[in-house]
Amino acid sequence: MFSASQAVIRGRLRGLVVEDLDQTYTGAWIVPAGVTSIFVQVWGPGAGAGASDATYGGGGGGGGGYAEGTIACVGGDVASVNVGEGGAGGIAPGGTGGSGGYSLFQLNGTSLESAGVEATGGSPGVNGVGGSVFGGAVGFDGGAGFSLLSADGGGGGGAAGSVGNGADAPSATGGTGGGPDSGTGGNGGVVAEGGGAFGAGGGGHNAGPEVDGGRGANGHIRITYTVS
Repeated sequence: MFSASQAVIRGRLRGLVVEDLDQTYTGAWIVPAGVTSIFVQVWGPGAGAGASDATYGGGGGGGGGYAEGTIACVGGDVASVNVGEGGAGGIAPGGTGGSGGYSLFQLNGTSLESAGVEATGGSPGVNGVGGSVFGGAVGFDGGAGFSLLSADGGGGGGAAGSVGNGADAPSATGGTGGGPDSGTGGNGGVVAEGGGAFGAGGGGHNAGPEVDGGRGANGHIRITYTVS
């Protein structure tokens, strides 16, 4: 079960509780006594960028998807939780980046459509594509990483968020996130940055020097509810 030592951060303001599950973890979350409804936000993890070699720059990794939904519950209900891990950057020379995993919040083992929220991770460079969304009342896709199969390294795709899709990386510059908490993709080109917070894709370095790709950012789950 989750505890504060397992990176569950609790904030309280006028009866409102916000819990952020911000580490890569698979486990369970128990609905507190007296709670009848929870609002769940899920960010899928970003993908790692490809590594550069003497001829080709590394393609940027795709950003993770985003989903949210309000779920009816009672105290003591148990949710299965997985906070997805960002994909590793490709290993030089020329290695492909790792895919983002998935983030999942599913209550009492029921179907995602009725009581769960899931967002998948991005796909790796070259030309990483954004993660997709399953379940949840609202869902958006992550942005694609950039690559031209040329000497130029590509930026990572932005993570989707509560406002909309993550932006595709337009060049070596990472794509912006689709909401205030969603990560911007890592910059590529003369650097190979990891993805920003909450599911952004990693950036790939230009050709010439053999440089590992930037890592995708981990996913995230946020649970909001009211206590009396």
